[in-house]
Amino acid sequence: METSLREFYKNSYLYDRVPYIHKFTPSGKVAGAIFAISTIENAIPILHGSSGCGFHYRYVCRRSWKPAYNLKCTGLKETDIIMGGSEKLKEAIIKTAKKYNPSLIGIIPASSVDMIGDDIEGVIRELQPQITCKLLFVKSKKISHADKRGNARKSFCENNTDKKKIHDGNLKSCGFSEAMEVMVENVMKPQEVDNRLINICGFYWGIHEDAMVSGIKKELEKMGIKINAFIPNCSVEELETAPRAALNIITSRVKWVIKMKELYGTEFMIVKNEDYGYGGLNGIEEFYIDIAKKIGTYERLGRYLNERKVHIQERLEKKLLKMSKYTCAIYCEDFRDIYKLIYFYGCVLKLKIKYIVVTVEQNGYMSLFSEDTLFEMAKENILEGLNELDYEVNWKINFDIEKIITFEENADLCIGDTHIQNSKHINPPSFIPLDFNNYEKFILHYIDMINRTVFREDKSLLLDNYSSVNVNEEVSKKMWDILWLQRGGKMR
Repeated sequence: METSLREFYKNSYLYDRVPYIHKFTPSGKVAGAIFAISTIENAIPILHGSSGCGFHYRYVCRRSWKPAYNLKCTGLKETDIIMGGSEKLKEAIIKTAKKYNPSLIGIIPASSVDMIGDDIEGVIRELQPQITCKLLFVKSKKISHADKRGNARKSFCENNTDKKKIHDGNLKSCGFSEAMEVMVENVMKPQEVDNRLINICGFYWGIHEDAMVSGIKKELEKMGIKINAFIPNCSVEELETAPRAALNIITSRVKWVIKMKELYGTEFMIVKNEDYGYGGLNGIEEFYIDIAKKIGTYERLGRYLNERKVHIQERLEKKLLKMSKYTCAIYCEDFRDIYKLIYFYGCVLKLKIKYIVVTVEQNGYMSLFSEDTLFEMAKENILEGLNELDYEVNWKINFDIEKIITFEENADLCIGDTHIQNSKHINPPSFIPLDFNNYEKFILHYIDMINRTVFREDKSLLLDNYSSVNVNEEVSKKMWDILWLQRGGKMR
């Protein structure tokens, strides 16, 4: 796959496939802080730094559904960085408050400003009496963050920290936890706790808000549980009353919920985000049982949740059984994802996995480890995934392209980061629903997509009760792909 922002946007908008953004544009310490503040309703981040920093971060696509943040920048020049940029910061705050009338302004210093020690807190003290909205200063580490995902996080925590503690996973900061800690300390207020209320928190929910959260919300409402706030996808007023919830559900970057528990007593639960949520119907049942246990409603809801799961299992059983006649080859450029791919295709969809090809390269953030260590990490992830299966699978690391083509010829489906995308290719899902109703719809849709993919290759493999391909959809997809590639060189 071409590693450029144009290719990233094409995959994001046309095919609902969102690859790991750091492959295209490594972001620094302020990316998470910009995300956190810009996601809050009627809140505006001001990046206190150079124009170049402002330009870069407007195009770091942290939200696939919105290519540029409503980000303001003080636009510092070289002389400002040397002599101090406080006056430009004052000017930016006053203009932003007057023009947009925001509920909150978050000031985020770039690395250059952090290094010279510009007096941001002094500027806020001077201007706050004149500004009707709340002004907040987001402090963070001075230098860019390292990779926080998967084995890098696991290895760092196991080898360098006290295993008895809960860790944020930040080797160095990207600013998200720091921005949220500022909200906890300066925006949230003590509340009377309601055990029927919970908060949904973090990146995972913000990226796919409509598809993911609406289903969870409806599922919880059937259980008599309501969402107090989607954090940080909420208003400043909702942030103020966030501590009235009995539980925070979080996926990663947990320092701020630890701070919230210290100040307000709010319990939290960490979702296993690395494995497509809770994985399959058993995982969805486990997800809601974990919530029920945390807020003391398990006795009432345990049987109900099991009945919901069994009902969906019975409805999907015949279609999933027919999937087992298909074979697939799985390709993975990021070995940290291979376990969840094996589990999803082999255990959930019941496809017969014939080959697994994993790429290991010592580049980018993975340069934290030697090539031998990376190889062992990849092997460990593959074997962990294969433990879920009851048959042997041919797997290799760093195959040459000729061998990969041979694999493609001997499988019905080619899944993942294939070097040569052909008519057998199918993308992994960006996310999987965590509620029963949408999960069933998602699985049926994905089965349908697999059927159409295999049908293009061999009509003899067509499953029962499937007799046509949506030609209009195929033509439309091809047309938009061609039009996209004919666009100009710059993203607008």
